[in-house]
Amino acid sequence: MQSLKRMVYLVGLILAIFISVGYRLVFLWRYRDCDLKRVLNYGSDLYALACKGNLNHVWNLVNPLRIFDKVYTVCSDPRSLQVDRKEEWLVPVLFSRLPWVKIYQMLHLCRTDRIGLYRSREPGEAAFYGLCLKIALGIPMILSTGGDHRLAQNLRCKYSFGSRWIAFFVEEMAYRYADLIFCINQYTRKLIENLGGGKRNTLVLNPIRIDGDVFNCDKYDCISSRIREGIDKGTKVVLYVGRLEYDKQVDIFFDAIPMVLSEFPTAVFYVIGDGPLRQKLEEKANQEGILKNVIFKGFMPNEELPYYYSMADVVCIPMSGFVIYEAAAMQRPIVAFDADWHAEFIENGVTGMLIPNRNVKKLVEGTLSLLRDERLARKLAQNARRKFIERYEPQILVKREANIIEDFCQNLKCRKV
Repeated sequence: MQSLKRMVYLVGLILAIFISVGYRLVFLWRYRDCDLKRVLNYGSDLYALACKGNLNHVWNLVNPLRIFDKVYTVCSDPRSLQVDRKEEWLVPVLFSRLPWVKIYQMLHLCRTDRIGLYRSREPGEAAFYGLCLKIALGIPMILSTGGDHRLAQNLRCKYSFGSRWIAFFVEEMAYRYADLIFCINQYTRKLIENLGGGKRNTLVLNPIRIDGDVFNCDKYDCISSRIREGIDKGTKVVLYVGRLEYDKQVDIFFDAIPMVLSEFPTAVFYVIGDGPLRQKLEEKANQEGILKNVIFKGFMPNEELPYYYSMADVVCIPMSGFVIYEAAAMQRPIVAFDADWHAEFIENGVTGMLIPNRNVKKLVEGTLSLLRDERLARKLAQNARRKFIERYEPQILVKREANIIEDFCQNLKCRKV
């Protein structure tokens, strides 16, 4: 049954490509008729973002400093249409999940509403539709990237489009043919350049932005947060925040817990996040007799996370997305694996403890060193926050992104004249 579904989906992707080519031939669309102040954004569903408490922050992500007149956002969940947007420029549009239907709907929308830009939030499915729109209508694509997508998919053994080859091929095509690519760090930039990016297009560096109003350590204190959770002041707290999946290497984190407990038997390990590994990790904790020390909190909206950061003695980060920035903004001591882009922020012994990737013994040693030495932990946390403020302050990054997009659009206008 699963193989049949994947086959139908792949046939749908092929049909989407044929529809795009046919659309181009039939309508002979002229790109100069489009409005660069109107953009089609393909990221997470608005409903999913609302559940995470991310909507207020998302406005600056999809429309930095309100430089666009209209942002049409791709939705597949009907509940996204009911979200209280409070922004007239944001237009949620419900699309089919069937690839050949979805691309036709996109083409029709772009043509009738004169949409001039397409923005993809990842180099997978969203980028595929951007490439189709580029074929059919010549609409420029702005691509935002995360970290190493290939590494994440390999660790999960789960690939976009249900195929490793197709996922990696689409990713490479996206890097080659997107018109503007936002790289969140130097690591990602080099990876994209190695896959052919930067030759026909523009690569710009602009790190991930977090919500500076939410993740502000001045608004929270450790004692109040611990009272809220019923945790004694003297109890050591180790925090993990992230999806419970193999690409986040949370299984390695759990391997380290018993060894940390051998020295700090009353320590508490908060696990915030959810995912397919949760049941397996709960069973592992139960089998090893550490379940009483591990608190699974499940998914938490952004507004709740600062309470848990503020009470943590150590934040353990096997693989980061936003978490390094959040922990630094909250001035918490960080222990992180030397994986992906982590070394760009974590300087070992200065802004945190940087541990050889997937090395459980070293992870334990790094965690214990910070639990033992509060003075060292405080120093590293202060240094991390200072670096975050100097280089990753959200308001500076949003202005930079807005300026980059405005310059990009100005160049497109000059080309059309």
